[in-house]
Amino acid sequence: MIEEVRERLGGLRAAAKGGKAGGGRPKGPGDEGARPAGFLASVAKPLVYINMPKSGCTTIKNLMVRLDTGAFIDDPLTIHGRKDLLVHWKIHPEAVAARLKTDLVFTFVRHPLKRSYSCFNEKIHFTSIYSFGKVRQYIARQYGAKFEEAPSLELHRENFKRFLRFSQDSVDRKNDIRRDPHWSPQSVVLAGSDRWRRPDFIGKVERFDAGMDAVLGLAGVTRDFATPRMNEGPPPPWRYEDVIDDEIRAMGAKLFADDLRNFGYVI
Repeated sequence: MIEEVRERLGGLRAAAKGGKAGGGRPKGPGDEGARPAGFLASVAKPLVYINMPKSGCTTIKNLMVRLDTGAFIDDPLTIHGRKDLLVHWKIHPEAVAARLKTDLVFTFVRHPLKRSYSCFNEKIHFTSIYSFGKVRQYIARQYGAKFEEAPSLELHRENFKRFLRFSQDSVDRKNDIRRDPHWSPQSVVLAGSDRWRRPDFIGKVERFDAGMDAVLGLAGVTRDFATPRMNEGPPPPWRYEDVIDDEIRAMGAKLFADDLRNFGYVI
């Protein structure tokens, strides 16, 4: 079970010990010190997941652990810090790179503007151990956001616009905050992982069950259990449908143009 997974990962860690960490521009195979950033492999199944924050990643990681161990972990949100349960690119880069040559590589994407709104609420508006406190302060200081516990619709809408401006500047490298997969377009995330391996399958969160059945079928993996959605975010103070206006649609269309084109979403 989980103890057996830890033992197997311990062997991988010993084998990978001494690898140099990558830095600077994204690196690919053949670059000195390169690591396959963002890839997570199942311990026992021929599955490699390209981590895509805010697109079902909590559910997917927990599902992979369930396939490996036969049980879900007690607190699904802790999966993001549990590098002992999956073959993680940061701990086992050589093992992950080898698995990219043999296993099914997959990820899931989500409606980009809805994903952005989810990220804004969970990571910026709300404060918790999972939120981005320093980024929240930066957006308040540099973009004029004013956060209140129970904001009016108008204030929450304006704060989301400020977050979108921040995200655009980060992606364009026009502010002091590096690109982050939480607010970057999903196409940008995949452009980085493509240096190592293009995915065999890209599913959509909106059709998660059918997509995951397809992934497991392609990998020859059977599943005899249901997978509940594991969402770490609290309900937003205002619904997406209430917050969105024409300006937000235009901002989203610009920031997420590649996602809309590549994955067939519309705003």
